[in-house]
Amino acid sequence: MAGRIPPEIIDRIRESTDIVDLISGYVQLEKKGGNYFGLCPFHPEKTPSFSVHPGKGIFHCFGCGLGGNVFTFLMEHDKLSFSEAARELAQHLGIEIKEDSPVKAEKYDALYQANDFACEFYSRCLWEGKYEEFGLARQYLDQREISSDLAKNFRVGYAPDKWDGLIKGAKTLYKDKFNQRDFVDAGLLLSKDKRVYDRFRGRLIFPILNLSGKPVGFGGRALKEADESAKYINTPQTAIYNKGALLYGLHLGRDQIRKRGECLVVEGYTDLMRLHEAGFTHSVATSGTALTQDQARLLRRFCRKVILIFDGDSAGSHAALRGGDVLLSSGIEVKVVGLPEGYDPNDFILKEGVSAFGEIVEKATDVFSYRIELYRKENRLSDVPSRSEVARDIITSLAVIPDSIRREMTAQEAARQIGLSQETILRELNRAIRRTGSRQQQIEKKDSYANLPDYERGLLEALIRWPELRSAAFAEVSAQSFQNPMLQRILSRLNEYWLNGEEPAGEELIEEETEMEDARFISYTVSQTESLTDPHVDPIVKKRYDDYVYANDCLRKIKISQQQSQEQRLKAELSKKPPIERVMEIQKEIKTLKDVELKILNEEYWEIPPHPSMNFEEQQAQLNKKKP
Repeated sequence: MAGRIPPEIIDRIRESTDIVDLISGYVQLEKKGGNYFGLCPFHPEKTPSFSVHPGKGIFHCFGCGLGGNVFTFLMEHDKLSFSEAARELAQHLGIEIKEDSPVKAEKYDALYQANDFACEFYSRCLWEGKYEEFGLARQYLDQREISSDLAKNFRVGYAPDKWDGLIKGAKTLYKDKFNQRDFVDAGLLLSKDKRVYDRFRGRLIFPILNLSGKPVGFGGRALKEADESAKYINTPQTAIYNKGALLYGLHLGRDQIRKRGECLVVEGYTDLMRLHEAGFTHSVATSGTALTQDQARLLRRFCRKVILIFDGDSAGSHAALRGGDVLLSSGIEVKVVGLPEGYDPNDFILKEGVSAFGEIVEKATDVFSYRIELYRKENRLSDVPSRSEVARDIITSLAVIPDSIRREMTAQEAARQIGLSQETILRELNRAIRRTGSRQQQIEKKDSYANLPDYERGLLEALIRWPELRSAAFAEVSAQSFQNPMLQRILSRLNEYWLNGEEPAGEELIEEETEMEDARFISYTVSQTESLTDPHVDPIVKKRYDDYVYANDCLRKIKISQQQSQEQRLKAELSKKPPIERVMEIQKEIKTLKDVELKILNEEYWEIPPHPSMNFEEQQAQLNKKKP
């Protein structure tokens, strides 16, 4: 079992990791000023609100509020524990980890470990298995002209046709440490009627990997023609696997997809494998299911153009239209390749050749022209009623396009192709947009923490951003001075640093023990350093001035609140009519508290810097006023 990673190694990993390079592997980033922006990978959006601050080593989304450092990004995106994220980064950097004492496996570790074992187990069965069924599985690949190198690149395996093949393999490896529950939770085993057995049996196995290259699920194809069960089965949804949010092969193709700015999308596992073998590595597969909004958003993080290449039959053609609408609504340009009847991408490349496939990809038509041509072949443009139905169908698809200019230009071209006036189609399109409310809305940067206690939040934000204020602040307040549990935790951690003579700032405050809720608040706070801009002053200097002033006021208010709480307790005691001696004591204590309140009102806990808009003479005059 993995041990605890020493703090000095964590620091080295954090300092060595370029957060922009890391996140660029998952999100298409665009530099604006000193920071980078892109579409958030953690929630649906059409306008970028996800920011990366390389100087601070943090990311933050103003849309959903998620944020943190390099560790928390991997933890959230790939569902890793802190230690797993650290190990993955260390491996990439070539940093050796010498671990401390063993610790308990964290939230998702067990599921990843179960899938890792299953992936290796199925692979060994396929390539090293001696029984007849393993030979037949290898023979199937040969018949499909899938080489061993290609299959191994995609980590293809085979599940033995036994009820307990995987179970026995896991028990052999783990012995008395085998945790059957982990394999059930990973979707590898089924539990029914007090019986536990393998989910995948007698099937060719296609591991489904996340963007980090970790197996999170599996697709299994039956090899027996007489098998009455489904031809394909998949891992059910688990804590680390959501079929509708993943694309098969994206971990292999994402670099080329980003480089080319376009992606080829096919349906099946072997279709994708064939495309990669033929050199079309900027491609992914939907694993045989309809495209989802989550998959469209995932693609848009890497490219702005998608070419759909589905099976050359009626089902494949109409699946391309449905997938096209999903992609259009995410702001993606969509083209379609119409394969000849009876062909799928795998068959076409094998029978017609790589060059011929490249030619039809080059000739891909936009999804609306493809739609109209398909309807023409189906004889749906032959009379007025049919054409009216087609026009309404096209208008419905046009309405999902978020970009108004592209929407109008596409509508005009579609009107020309179906013989409808531009005025009519644009009028009906605008009506459809009003009905469905599909016009794109700008996402505003929202304050995710507006409901927190103002003065506690204001003081803590300043202490996070400006370590030099902590000494004065901790001489006056402690974590017990706060009411909000999250703010209390973060302040307590800052206090510990201060007592130890340390002054970490920004993403250095996010450590292994930091709760995700706290990491989000810290990243939000650090990201606000540059959020207020003024053309005449340095925004960071202005933020420092504002923080010094507001935090000073917050500290006063918190201390006064403490005094007032004591007053309320004393007044409550007075209401119970204690002895006269105690009454006099209470009145004296209340007067003392009020005197302290007056004193607090005039306290300055740190020197406020000159306003950044002042010129040198004004600054000197202000400083002279403060001299005794």
